[in-house]
Amino acid sequence: MRLLVMTAALSALAPAAHAVELGPLAPVAEGKISCVSPNTAARTCSSMDIYRLGQGGEIQDENVEIVSGSPLIIMTTHSRVQVSGDVECSAPRASDVATASFSVEGRPANAAQTARLRSNVHAILGPMMSHKVCAIYRPQGEGMLMTFAIDGKPLPSLDRHMMWVSPEEGWKVGF
Repeated sequence: MRLLVMTAALSALAPAAHAVELGPLAPVAEGKISCVSPNTAARTCSSMDIYRLGQGGEIQDENVEIVSGSPLIIMTTHSRVQVSGDVECSAPRASDVATASFSVEGRPANAAQTARLRSNVHAILGPMMSHKVCAIYRPQGEGMLMTFAIDGKPLPSLDRHMMWVSPEEGWKVGF
């Protein structure tokens, strides 16, 4: 009987302990992946975000994106994000870039290439480091329009269309 009561008590606590506000990231619960700037004919995205729920309810983002078109260079980073309402925010950190991995024309970058690429990306993203970068999601056509702000200041030049895709549908980062 005591085991039954403990099991019932733990079951009642489980939803509260694991409840996470996903807001605009709700499709993640269905296994969807964010495809930014989709090319529906080619099933490609300029970047993809694979969100995972971590321990304690934190949301981890594995971001895979094109950083150069010629040669094709793809960067993968891992970071934490927070969601409030229809807004997803993060604070890019130097450690996110320091642990980034790269592929060049479909092959893993060697150590020298990786060091150079990390340095280049850090120089470009440096001004955003430790600032609050937020994406606001708004319905648009078959997907969403992501509008961006840094420390509350809108940056329309970063606005992107995105849609949620299933990994089984063969989408990939590329052109």
